[in-house]
Amino acid sequence: KKVYEFSKIRTEIVIYLDTNFLFSVVDIHDNPQNEAAKYLMQVIKSISNSIKISLKVTTLTIDEFKHRIWKEREALKKATNIN
Repeated sequence: KKVYEFSKIRTEIVIYLDTNFLFSVVDIHDNPQNEAAKYLMQVIKSISNSIKISLKVTTLTIDEFKHRIWKEREALKKATNIN
């Protein structure tokens, strides 16, 4: 209810996502906050018809995400001896 009341004041809510949140949503890491991140995504989806919410990331977050994916790929290659 409070989110709906807030939406009357503001026409758009912008949420900046950090790298760990993205990892949680796509199940890249084991973290106690994974369920909370997925729940937030469900809440956003359920209220998206009545409240405009924009999810954004910074360039730094994108770079961190790509670097982590690269590191995971390299670790997997070493573990399976693939070049």
